[in-house]
Amino acid sequence: MQVLARIRAAQDGAEGGSRSYAAALSEFRAGAKRGHYIWWIWPTLCGVRSTSKPQYEMPSFACARAYLLDEVLRARLVEITDTATAHLKAGVSPKVLFGAMHSCDAPKFHEAMTVFAAAAACEGLSVPFNVCTAGLRAVAPDGEPHGHTMSLIGLPPSPAGALDTYTLRYESDWAAPRLHVRVAGEWRPLESAIDFSRRGGGCFGCMGGGGECWVARFTSAPGASVAVLPFCRAEWDHPSGGGEYELVPGVTELSGGSLTRPAK
Repeated sequence: MQVLARIRAAQDGAEGGSRSYAAALSEFRAGAKRGHYIWWIWPTLCGVRSTSKPQYEMPSFACARAYLLDEVLRARLVEITDTATAHLKAGVSPKVLFGAMHSCDAPKFHEAMTVFAAAAACEGLSVPFNVCTAGLRAVAPDGEPHGHTMSLIGLPPSPAGALDTYTLRYESDWAAPRLHVRVAGEWRPLESAIDFSRRGGGCFGCMGGGGECWVARFTSAPGASVAVLPFCRAEWDHPSGGGEYELVPGVTELSGGSLTRPAK
């Protein structure tokens, strides 16, 4: 996406002067923001607010998810967010930490934490999810996500840290299958598909086949519709009359093309 390229270029110093990711990180490590770079350090969704730098707004929730799939952008977001959150948790006030523009920049931090926490939940990325929800708890009363941002994403407001957890137990003769996941109508890119962990030969007690046993675990934003489709390399697992499998939170087993809930 073009906006991600613009954000990366700005972080690398394209805006000139001392405005770059390295400069921003240095200031936040010192506990006081002085420069003007919030737009490309903690970008927010288009439509959340008016801005003097619309070229750095993320046009959609899909863009926020793509942001987290970029290894450099994700690592930088985690690093500087963790740094800012540590100061807030230590008692540094937002007025001091975010400097002269704190009345605008602290809310922007809140908005960015909201969209990236939700994006991380949808992508099953535990590190940025935990870092961003910690940022929410540090900057907002009771860790509440930003309501308008949540409405633009299409999710109801929810307490910080809330997410749905899924476990799929899968019986297959494939070697090292992976899991492709569709959350809220959007398939994850193949390169971010979830790897199964092997759980030995044979099958689970309530599964009737004779293939290997695999387990995949992931999370999603609360209440989002979730479907999965196992695959190996370029081959999809299409059972007879099948396609994707709709999941509900908790543990599900897939054997012989049929989903079952394990007996408790």
